[in-house]
Amino acid sequence: MNTITAEVPFSKDELRYRLIEPNVISSEECATLISLLEKYGKVGDGYNGDAHPHTPNETFGGYSLSGHGPHQHEPEHILCLQVMNRIRLQTKKHFKLPFLWLDYGHLVFLSLIHI
Repeated sequence: MNTITAEVPFSKDELRYRLIEPNVISSEECATLISLLEKYGKVGDGYNGDAHPHTPNETFGGYSLSGHGPHQHEPEHILCLQVMNRIRLQTKKHFKLPFLWLDYGHLVFLSLIHI
């Protein structure tokens, strides 16, 4: 597995409310999820159709996992659900929660606009 290193821009106090976990998915899983976004992702999906919900220099979009869509039996969709459940379980364990339900899933992509 390739290792990616990134600087975490949060103070220790801010990190109390966030979970930053390395190696959550493999390079192969990442490539599969990127393929899913390339095939079925929609610009503005999950942001009420707004492609630039935060700044004009970023384009957001995604793929919603409603479970009832036409792609729900495709391997990429199933992998996305498996990864989300893995993340749910890690989050539950990290924050010592008695339960954590996965009610809605949305795979997000972000593209930076180079000026």
